[in-house]
Amino acid sequence: MKRYDIDGGIPTLAVALSAHMLRVLPNLEIAAIGAALEPGDRLALDAYAVRVSDLVWRLEATKLLAATEEGRSVGEIREFLAARSGAPLPDTVGRLLEDVADRCARVHDRGLARLIECAEPASPRSLPTTPGRARTA
Repeated sequence: MKRYDIDGGIPTLAVALSAHMLRVLPNLEIAAIGAALEPGDRLALDAYAVRVSDLVWRLEATKLLAATEEGRSVGEIREFLAARSGAPLPDTVGRLLEDVADRCARVHDRGLARLIECAEPASPRSLPTTPGRARTA
């Protein structure tokens, strides 16, 4: 819904924020209010949560962790929900998001590693210990 406000005699276009699109519930469900949910918001909800019905999603740790593995941050998810609900997130949702953020902070992907098998037990001592440096005997 759009409305026009007069600011100091100058008309300005403002978007009414009273029509929030999501209701975030303490049971970790997210309900869309009305059928006017943007397609991008539906895609985001599908990435963050498990679809329960056409207009209801449920937050689950595994789905949130999968979203973070795809490059989304827990802060981004929190902001998305808060901006579209217009109310503080329930404590249960906040705790779930904090738990997922803590779990994400404990594990870091450092890239690929090379596993080398040696034919003789003494062989590993002759390998360089620093990448890119050869050990001299």
